[in-house]
Amino acid sequence: MSLWVWFIGGMFVGLFSVYSMHRTVDGLHPEMAERASVLLFAGMLLRLLLTATLLVAALQQSITAALIAFAAVILTRWVAVGVTAFRHHNEDDHGQRLPASRL
Repeated sequence: MSLWVWFIGGMFVGLFSVYSMHRTVDGLHPEMAERASVLLFAGMLLRLLLTATLLVAALQQSITAALIAFAAVILTRWVAVGVTAFRHHNEDDHGQRLPASRL
């Protein structure tokens, strides 16, 4: 199997991880304080299992495939978080884009 498959698989797992964290944080409300820890723990467990499954599957092929998959997960997560942070930095409190003079 090509190493590109593991890189693309790692990218999908990284994107899912960031999307899952984003949805979890957006879904938190002060009224659901007792359910918040369960929601956070379940999301973390799902992301951990998905990442571990990818890395174990890649490791069964070769150490190079596992390292490439791991690098793809980490790089994709950092890029996605950076893009999200930059996008939110350029918006006001209501989600509207700021004019260039206020950036």
